Amino acid sequence: MHRAAPLAKYRRGSCNSDWRQCSDNADLINNFGDISRGSVSCQYAAKKLAKYGSPSFPFFSFSRFHTGSDYVRTGLATLIEPEAEFQNGYGARVHSVVTCKYDLNSQQVVDVSVD
Repeated sequence: MHRAAPLAKYRRGSCNSDWRQCSDNADLINNFGDISRGSVSCQYAAKKLAKYGSPSFPFFSFSRFHTGSDYVRTGLATLIEPEAEFQNGYGARVHSVVTCKYDLNSQQVVDVSVD
């Protein structure tokens, strides 16, 4: 699992406008311009799972990802946020890991889980 560089600079000739042109998962996460849409969609999906209050996320959320090239090959990106905080039944905030599968073709969340 790797962390994307915040505010990655787009390289000319990179895959910033077409994820299919990315060379691997890291290239997609760091250079594809619309991956932030996936992060926002994952936040909304995770918030729907909250039972007690609204969860909080870091400013640059869902910046962790798996190494390899399967995101480009399958069109499904797994975005991970290890620093989310969800409220439990007693009102305490608990650090939680949110894992989100995002379909790059349909631009929709396929699955989200909170551990």
